Amino acid sequence: MFRGCSSIISSPELPAMEATRGCYANMFRDCVSLTEPPRLPATKVDALCYQGMFMGCTSLVKLTFLPATTLATGCYVDMFRGCTSLFVSEFAGNHPWAFFIPHGSYGDGDPRAVEDMFSETANSVIYGMNIFVSINTMYHAKNRPV
Repeated sequence: MFRGCSSIISSPELPAMEATRGCYANMFRDCVSLTEPPRLPATKVDALCYQGMFMGCTSLVKLTFLPATTLATGCYVDMFRGCTSLFVSEFAGNHPWAFFIPHGSYGDGDPRAVEDMFSETANSVIYGMNIFVSINTMYHAKNRPV
């Protein structure tokens, strides 16, 4: 929908409580001026629903809170890949905002739901630390999630 739009800096509201198969896939991909993602309140997610949604958004500095407790195959795959201004870590350090994937830390889902979710983000580019994302794990973000 907005893929490759270089002038979009904020996103429209996306109020859906259910994210259907591929519904938001690649929606903001390569929107290099986008700094903050929309709130994504969906508690039910289907396969590939957020695949590559923010991939290549090099100005993105915040995550969005992800409330789903059951993850479908590939639902978050490549979601933040290539967001080189986004700091995410498995370790607290200078990243004070903690969050679980899936929400609540004891959710269900296919481990492939989160493949390469945070690949090529700031930590991997600056520190050479690529994050191997797995479900039922706590992560930390430098900036408070939306």
